[in-house]
Amino acid sequence: MKIKIFGKEYDIKGDTSSEYIKEVASSVNSRMEEISKLAPGKSSFDIAVLAALNIADELTQERRVNKDYEKKAEKSLLCLNEVLS
Repeated sequence: MKIKIFGKEYDIKGDTSSEYIKEVASSVNSRMEEISKLAPGKSSFDIAVLAALNIADELTQERRVNKDYEKKAEKSLLCLNEVLS
């Protein structure tokens, strides 16, 4: 399937649905457009790197939050197990 990110067309193949690929591509494109407005004059490569860093930061933060929830859930299960035993 063809997608367009930051004015360039890419032919993408994947195991997920085309709707999901379009959603991801749209997210990347939006992020690059946003960064290009905040950093005018930067090259497409620089904008792509900044977008990648921004997206990786979000992912890392979400993973940390998820890990915290997992730890809290595990503690709750241990407490429940102790009470029920």
